[in-house]
Amino acid sequence: MQEKYFMNGIFRESEEGPVPFYSRCKSCGAKFFPAELIMCNQCNSQDLEQLDLPKRGIIDTFTVNYRPVNMYKVPHAICVVDFPDIQLKVKGILQLTDEYIAKMEKGHEIEINSPVELFIDTLWEDPEENTKYIGYKFRLIEEDK
Repeated sequence: MQEKYFMNGIFRESEEGPVPFYSRCKSCGAKFFPAELIMCNQCNSQDLEQLDLPKRGIIDTFTVNYRPVNMYKVPHAICVVDFPDIQLKVKGILQLTDEYIAKMEKGHEIEINSPVELFIDTLWEDPEENTKYIGYKFRLIEEDK
């Protein structure tokens, strides 16, 4: 099965594999994800730099969907992750493990400000095109309490 990125322009290649990146305008400091590659849409400067997204952030907000939506299994979660060190928020899929879903069924809830980790994974497969679509997801970081 061939692999394709679900969207162009969000990964750079590295020895460790694909790395999601954002852009920062050197003139006004605006940040963008997906990255702006030609010019800043705030000040029109073309002086942009591409920087790797951090691996860890915190949940700013989320929603859990209990109805099937396209290729995502039920339940699935969409979240906005805050990367406070770079002052940027990114939307993505929050991976829910079977163990975590079982906790949710017993009343456990995802909490705002929970730490998450960004990782690269298959988002969906299209058997008709014989293609796996690769993207980024977030997973909760279980901390000892």
